[in-house]
Amino acid sequence: MTNLARESKHPALLPLAIRIAAAVLAASLCYGWALSLAHAPDPERALSRDWTNFQRAGRLLLEGRAEEIYPSSFETVRPFPYPPFFLYPCALLGRIDSTWIAYALCVGAAVAELAGALFCFRRCFPDENGRHTTVAFVAISSAPWIGALVTGQQSALYVLFAAAGACAWRRGETVRAGLWLSLLCMKPNLGLLFPVLALASRQWRVLGGFLLGLALLVVSTLPLGLSLWSDYFDASARMGQLLTSHGISIWKQQTLYAFWRWTLGEGTRLHLAEIAAAIGAFALGAPVLWLWRTRAVPRDLPRLVSIAVLFLVACNLYLFFYDGLLLLIPAVVWYTSPESYARASARRWCGGCIAAAYAWQHASSFVLQRQAPPLLGPIVAVWLAIEIFDLARLPAIAVSRPQTLSSGELLRV
Repeated sequence: MTNLARESKHPALLPLAIRIAAAVLAASLCYGWALSLAHAPDPERALSRDWTNFQRAGRLLLEGRAEEIYPSSFETVRPFPYPPFFLYPCALLGRIDSTWIAYALCVGAAVAELAGALFCFRRCFPDENGRHTTVAFVAISSAPWIGALVTGQQSALYVLFAAAGACAWRRGETVRAGLWLSLLCMKPNLGLLFPVLALASRQWRVLGGFLLGLALLVVSTLPLGLSLWSDYFDASARMGQLLTSHGISIWKQQTLYAFWRWTLGEGTRLHLAEIAAAIGAFALGAPVLWLWRTRAVPRDLPRLVSIAVLFLVACNLYLFFYDGLLLLIPAVVWYTSPESYARASARRWCGGCIAAAYAWQHASSFVLQRQAPPLLGPIVAVWLAIEIFDLARLPAIAVSRPQTLSSGELLRV
């Protein structure tokens, strides 16, 4: 910790400069999107992007045609890769006929979700020198956020669930934390890691809350019929086949698996990419589990959640460009908790990875596009490795079982 004490503080004007630059970038990108709509031959068609898949599913549900939600072929209909309990919020979109109003609702929901996540961050970490204000400006200027607004995707929803769960967990509200984290199963490849981590850290109340929340989600779909689950699993299997083909643009994917597919090539050598991705997941996953098992204390919990999110991004089979918004969670922990790092040098390296990820997301999304290799996975993997080594070097304290901390105690952690 002595190295951190010698780390120089940011100049007073640096946060202000960051906010101004982020605001200008965000305004420029949003203005460019609005201008492209205004000059499009058919603005409504240009507006009809990913969010229309939610609207289509909601309409089919309301019209009693739930069997058509998960199509048998993706040749003419976009896949709906979400479990049946995700259909209930889609039903609201299904009631709206106006393209503009439906899209505005998606954007408004995304803004509310991001605001909720930022509120959770503020509750978890004291606001020193307006750090959370700077976080907000950087978040709204990030490429994943702009991409989510353009497509109507709700990636901020998963950031909100993870942030709320981590905040409740750190405050000792363990069952509530599990309930929040169970909502991540609306995108199962994000949610299913957390019960494993709760089990590894022997946080039984968190695990119980997660299983209770998941059970409630599944039970809520019983009125829709069990056949819908069979359709969902069949569609998920076909999505896996689509993922390993040319059907989904590889440059938009954020994972190590995408990087290995790009590096090793397609076709007959595809199995090498899967092997490389599996080796990487094991090499990174083993120390992640070890840290969760040995360091599940309130002081280390924010960094443990950061490590979990980094692992999810790097080692997932499928995450699209807008899902990169999840990196906001470890970036916030890095920026607001410098004292939680064992070495100032490790924190500086993590800062370099954050800058590289932010810049590459913009370059690949708005400049290079189809010519962009999927480099975010390796960047996040390096960031994760640095976080793992630094947290392992931090002097450990005794692992305590689930407890409730007062607000005063939390500020001293």
